[in-house]
Amino acid sequence: MKKKTLYTTVASCLFSVGLLTNVDAFAAEEENDKKHTVDAVKEHKDERISLTKLTPCYTKIGWGELKVNKNLDNQPIRLKLDNDEVFTFDEGIVAHAYSKVEYNISEYSEKYPIFQTYVGVDYSRGNRGSVSFKVYTSEDNKNWKEVDHTEVLSADSKAKLIRVNVKGAKYIRLEANDNHGNGDDHAAYGNPMLTTEEYSDAPGESLAVVKPVSVYDEEIKKAYAANNNTLNESIKKLILQRTFIARCGYHTINKLTKNSQETTEALNWLLNNYNALSHFIHAGEMDRAASTDKVIKSWTELYKNYHDDFTSPVLLKLAIATAITHGSDIYFWTGSGQPSVATERYASFKKLYKNGTMAKGIRTGNIKDFETLPPVLLRWVVNAKMHTPEINWFANYALKEKDKGRNYLDAYNYINYTDGYNYGKEEYHDLKQAEKWNKKYDFKELYASEEEYTNRNIQHLWQVFEEGSVCGGLAKTYTNVQQVFGLPAAVCGQPGHAASFVYDKKDGKPVWNIYNDIFGFMKSDRGDFLFWGPKYSSTNYNGSYVLLAQAALNDYRAFMNANYYNLLANSFNSPEDKVKAYQKALEVEGLNMDSIMGLLKNMKSLNVSDADYLRFAKEVAKNLKYYPLPFVDVMNEIRSQMKSANDKAAIDSLRLRTLKDMKKVSDSEYIQANVCRGMADFLLGDRDMTVATFSFDGKDAGTIVMNERYQDSDIRWEYSLDGGKTKKEVNDKKLKLSSEEIAKINAKDGIQISFVGTDEIHKIEIEDGNLDKKFHVNDLENRLLGSNQPLEYQDQDGQWKPYTNTVRFAGDQKVKFRSAAHGQQMASSAQEFNFTASTDQKTYIPVSDISLYKFCSEHNNTDEAAKNMIDGDKNTLWHNDWGGNDNLFYSVEFNQVKNLKTIQYLPRQAGNDNGKLKEVSIYTSLDGKEWKLAQTFTNISASREMKTFTLDKPVQAKYVALKANQTYGKILNRFFSGQLLNFFEADTKVADKEQSKEELAKEVKGLEVNHYQKAALLKAVKYDAVKKVQEMIEKVKEQHRNVAVVRTQLINQLEDLALVDTDQAKTEIEKAHSVDKMNEIFNQVYAENQKEMKRFQESGLKKLEACSNLSKEDKEYYKDSILMATSPVEVSMLVGEARQKN
Repeated sequence: MKKKTLYTTVASCLFSVGLLTNVDAFAAEEENDKKHTVDAVKEHKDERISLTKLTPCYTKIGWGELKVNKNLDNQPIRLKLDNDEVFTFDEGIVAHAYSKVEYNISEYSEKYPIFQTYVGVDYSRGNRGSVSFKVYTSEDNKNWKEVDHTEVLSADSKAKLIRVNVKGAKYIRLEANDNHGNGDDHAAYGNPMLTTEEYSDAPGESLAVVKPVSVYDEEIKKAYAANNNTLNESIKKLILQRTFIARCGYHTINKLTKNSQETTEALNWLLNNYNALSHFIHAGEMDRAASTDKVIKSWTELYKNYHDDFTSPVLLKLAIATAITHGSDIYFWTGSGQPSVATERYASFKKLYKNGTMAKGIRTGNIKDFETLPPVLLRWVVNAKMHTPEINWFANYALKEKDKGRNYLDAYNYINYTDGYNYGKEEYHDLKQAEKWNKKYDFKELYASEEEYTNRNIQHLWQVFEEGSVCGGLAKTYTNVQQVFGLPAAVCGQPGHAASFVYDKKDGKPVWNIYNDIFGFMKSDRGDFLFWGPKYSSTNYNGSYVLLAQAALNDYRAFMNANYYNLLANSFNSPEDKVKAYQKALEVEGLNMDSIMGLLKNMKSLNVSDADYLRFAKEVAKNLKYYPLPFVDVMNEIRSQMKSANDKAAIDSLRLRTLKDMKKVSDSEYIQANVCRGMADFLLGDRDMTVATFSFDGKDAGTIVMNERYQDSDIRWEYSLDGGKTKKEVNDKKLKLSSEEIAKINAKDGIQISFVGTDEIHKIEIEDGNLDKKFHVNDLENRLLGSNQPLEYQDQDGQWKPYTNTVRFAGDQKVKFRSAAHGQQMASSAQEFNFTASTDQKTYIPVSDISLYKFCSEHNNTDEAAKNMIDGDKNTLWHNDWGGNDNLFYSVEFNQVKNLKTIQYLPRQAGNDNGKLKEVSIYTSLDGKEWKLAQTFTNISASREMKTFTLDKPVQAKYVALKANQTYGKILNRFFSGQLLNFFEADTKVADKEQSKEELAKEVKGLEVNHYQKAALLKAVKYDAVKKVQEMIEKVKEQHRNVAVVRTQLINQLEDLALVDTDQAKTEIEKAHSVDKMNEIFNQVYAENQKEMKRFQESGLKKLEACSNLSKEDKEYYKDSILMATSPVEVSMLVGEARQKN
């Protein structure tokens, strides 16, 4: 009997050709009386029969349909084998668990008594899925006997070989269980077949250099030791060959070379050509979704058709990059058409290069920048998501745009931003209109036939140009136009947006910019061409890794030499040998993340000391000093492997200090210092990296508080208040400083924190205090206003006391103020303010008696909120919505009826005249419902002086409204703004009797209160004094307004904040019991939203500046419109419109 080998089952799939279409079995049972396919055993030399040739007699599928010879995504079936090789099965079936598939094998089980198959979750599922398999047999299709089973497997598990004797059985059942969770449970059976007991199909190795990886490992270790643990070209070649076998698969290579002389010749040339193989391996790993079968087949075709080109270094690299990228299907980015063919793709780029088209359009202006690209970057050129014929077409079309003086590298030159596109419109596929479109776009070369043109399911780039697109189409076009001219680019994702990474040169050095950008590198995904970001980063937004990968490639020779040591480490078994290899790699190139993380992984296996980790961390901090996110990811990994709480704290301190240094990197130090600074700032703000905090005020005033991550750790630490001259050792998690110690704190020395046994120092920065220059005296209010900065004051008694809103300074007096020590800021020096008695005070209505009633709108609830007009502060501003209103008004409510005589209005004091009053009508009301015109004031000047509106005669009023009939501004009568309103009564006060009991009763009945409150108020109207009733009514209304109305108003306004998550804020506002607390919650969320929005607006203004052909008026219009935009989409549309007009 022949000996069975692992390859027996795997390689035999070479012979099979699928004859069945998919079996429809969506969560349903079906039975088929056909016992077998008539010609099922043909072409198998009487040794085996594949189940893929038989028709199931019964199926039950959990989701979708049974797939034959392909997975559920209609891609090849792939499973991971024992040697971690991902093998592609030409034969197999896939059914989503839970599933049962039964076959009638009564005519075959005597001749072919052995059933065998590989089982597992299809490799396309990543590390997901959880399926267990069982195999049953039956003699009567009723009583079933289990003959084999597996444990639970995932897509990252090694596939299991099931091999059982089924002699005499008439039926076989393949069962896949979903284990109570069927996500990604794509149960795959690789090469399921019935065989003779003697069957074997192990052909041996077709190429001398194709040996198992384990054989290569022994040869490499032996040669390396014999060469005194150094590398030479011979050893490097072995490492390259070993890596090629490991990546492409020993069994896969033998399968493909067995009956293909062309593949044998192509791989023989590659594996024995040191230069070509070096390019192939250093081009990087394949995408997880890539099929090694497709890579090898693509290389075979390229070698067969273009072998003579490979004497050119440029074309050789281009061919290698093309083969590797075609391990995955490449479609036009709309998803239509046929996948790219490697030979056609190569020919297109070769043509662009050889005929000079590429040189005419390359962004850098130098074709050598294409010629010198390593294959790893060329992969981001040739993987352009386009129909291959469009590559040359787009390049030529873009050069015509260049000849017209247009920005041919700008996607907005081709596409209008719109979401109303339809690429399948009949007019684009109607032969009668073809000439019209061809005249505009000259696309004759794009279509192979009329049938292709009329197929509405196939889209082309010219249709996108005609129809427009959203951000995704723009980002992909930025990428495509870069790629057709020979430089790498890639689409990257941002929150709700798409942008494009684009390679360029600055001062002769490679840089990466983001086009169609909103969020910058801080929130861009995609990772990098070396796959470091996806492999090692803690965040999906790891786009900044592309800068580290580029820096590593800038010295390509050092990159390759370091990579040889990384690959060498794979041949060693012991962690000690692996560590030595990675250390040598880092000596050659300190930026290589594979070396850094490989070393860390094996340091963990060796159980090294925390001191070793700390030394390594400091070395990494030096090497990655311009790359914040990779640095943080490495520090996090190091910290996770350490044991001592003190040493972990030292890592925290190193991480924080290094990030702060990164924020200070200058443009002369690093070519993309702006990204380094921005990323460091983002990481410091986005993650809590502090070691300890201190505040002069608040809950833990005067206390050093260690980060909560240390609350369960036994740490010893020291603090110093004099720059390290003296230290005190403690182990408290919160340390209250004495008043004497607090007095010693100064901005120069700050507060130094260090951990016993380490030399890392964390400094809590202390700032000198400064009194806000906005503070000013309001003599009508007898208060100091202008800022929320905490204050202390000193009057005649010489003592410093907290200044609150209730403190008043009546008459003529001088008072000293200073900012109180707060946060990490010390108290400021004192400043004296003069308060004077005002003759208007006796008729002035204080702001405490005034509340906001109704208004047309407000731009926001903070710096342009409606409440700002009645806060007594001349420096705050109200502006209605920047979109404008038809009915412009602003109204207030007094705490009781007032005998109104005068209103003062302070217009906006900065910027343009938008919203300044030109004509205003004053209306008054006693109940807020029935309004009477008091007087209209016309011809108000647009100057910035305080305006005074004195009524001809006093009016009794509880409510006052200003209706703006005419206002100034770039757009007349659409805006209303102002900084302050003062209200004054006539000398004679309104008496209690001036509001009748009938009026009071009417007002009570209109209140939105419960029946109990309303009855009590009506009783008071009947028996109590008018003034007392007024006070009771005001109290009820104040409670209602400040809790219910404000809550509703703020929750509604949260809906407009589209750039931040507001769900938590809504919940907190619902639970809040005071207006101050609700406003505090809202203002915090609004500030975050405005911060994001400001970045969008700044980005939009930069792009607007590039529109040099716009008129001054148009530029001013778009500038104002961008500043008034309330969403990123609005900014993008305005920029697109401006570019189109430009």
